[in-house]
Amino acid sequence: MPPADDGDTGAGTVRRIPGWIRGWIRGSDPWVTAAWAAVVVPIVVAAVRAVANHWLPIGDNALFQIRARDVGTSHHPWLGTWSSASVDAGRDLNHPGPILFDLLALPVRVFGGRAGVALGTAAVNVVAVTLVAVMARRAGGRGGALAALAATAWMAYTMGSELLFDPWNPHVLILPCCAMLVAAWATAVGARGGLPVLLGVASFCLQVHLSYATLVVGLPLVALGVRLALGRRDGHGGATTLRRTVRPASWIVLAVLWAQPLWDQFFRDGNLLALASAGGGDGQRVGGSLGMRIAGAVWWQPPWSARSRFIDAIPITFYGPDGTLSSVPVTRMVPALGLLGLVAVAVGLCIRLAWRRGDRPAFTLLAVLVGAELVGIATVVIMPLGALGLSPHQMRWLWPISAFTVAACAFTVWRAIPHHRSPLATRSAVALAVALGLLTLPTYSQPAGPNTRADLMPALRDLTAQLDEVDGLGLVWFDSSTVPLLDNAAATVLAALRERGVEFVVDEPGLVRQFGNARRLDGHADTWMQMAYGDDVADPPEGFRVVAVAGGIAVLVRPFSDRTAP
Repeated sequence: MPPADDGDTGAGTVRRIPGWIRGWIRGSDPWVTAAWAAVVVPIVVAAVRAVANHWLPIGDNALFQIRARDVGTSHHPWLGTWSSASVDAGRDLNHPGPILFDLLALPVRVFGGRAGVALGTAAVNVVAVTLVAVMARRAGGRGGALAALAATAWMAYTMGSELLFDPWNPHVLILPCCAMLVAAWATAVGARGGLPVLLGVASFCLQVHLSYATLVVGLPLVALGVRLALGRRDGHGGATTLRRTVRPASWIVLAVLWAQPLWDQFFRDGNLLALASAGGGDGQRVGGSLGMRIAGAVWWQPPWSARSRFIDAIPITFYGPDGTLSSVPVTRMVPALGLLGLVAVAVGLCIRLAWRRGDRPAFTLLAVLVGAELVGIATVVIMPLGALGLSPHQMRWLWPISAFTVAACAFTVWRAIPHHRSPLATRSAVALAVALGLLTLPTYSQPAGPNTRADLMPALRDLTAQLDEVDGLGLVWFDSSTVPLLDNAAATVLAALRERGVEFVVDEPGLVRQFGNARRLDGHADTWMQMAYGDDVADPPEGFRVVAVAGGIAVLVRPFSDRTAP
């Protein structure tokens, strides 16, 4: 729970417990702790409920289960998951790093694959919320922490309970993105530990998903730029300010977190330079007109429609027959520009108010968020469209930026009101966080990412349970030639094999890139495995036998030697 570092403390003397715990409790702020708990409790409840209900990672989520299990083995992942940017690049590429696999490895080993993924992902989000509280407390006192936690609670509510333990790349990064914004604020204001935390969370975000690349580069530059400008205003030289801000801990964080991707670059596949040289590929880009409409669409969210707008603000839009996006059903240009203009005016007035009052915490927060918003819009404009078309998962960071901009304006106005430290203001902020936490507690499943097909979980649980009765598989060659695009069953089956100690190999280049070169088929295996769907379940290919079937999906096997038989 977040420690206090100014006069707003609330814990009294606690006896009959160890001295270091008493000191920690004395240093905590009960109001900030209450707001922190309001955000954290729904995350924990959602994960525990998922485990109790036998939640199953399906689709891409099952990949995290497999690769987390691989950490520290002969199949150790040095990189992140295979990236759809490979399609435009014309070569197989991975997201830059394996940090998420590393973080999930221990929970998966301790609790098993299914429970470990859910509990490990929830733990990542709890740490992110804690960093929000701690860094915001250091940067803006009690009021800063409450404003930041209210914005984070809003994001948790918007996501809905079932995404709070969802490991899919774009979803698991939403709350860490909140922490990254707050750490940038702490860096700009010169708070203790701001830059190491910023670099650590930014590294995590970039390694897990490439869509954060521009923001991860731009946000620290914005924070350091604001820090240098304030340092010069205070009469300090740029070199002095940098020395005080960029401590050795920052370099240590970067060295530790990027050791594995650098090892891959110099001694294995060279993924980092391949990503840099590929850029965005030569495919179609979002462009200025659509980019501004998208930015406006994210802001066009009345409070009562936040959850639906998480899905509808930027609808998934596939390419037409001619290979282009003929029409994207997103906010029109005039309303989008009008709304962005109103936001700019409101933020500008708040910046002026903070500057005239000499309110450094509010000014730095607004400056950082203005920079983040500009970097975000620029990123959308130059962003290449995905392999299938336009999808909001490529730009989920727009949601935290907008939520924190609203919170920053409220924080600025609040601090300008006489007696803003009054109990009523504090209690109102905590009450807002608690109310959002209570609204987040009930089960709510956003139809986004792999969670879109949550209805498949009962059938896939049945399917994978049948694999317990299958013996003597040996080394399995998983033949992916029958797996359709956007399938949610195959990866779940592979995860079930991995949990049962059955090793598999693949030959499709993208899957080899996904699971590592050590799983490349070298011509030797014991079992040939395929998937069958729909009508093919009742009429499997000659020589195959059905070993598991449920919900119109079947797992088929035959001896691998039949592959080369005359």
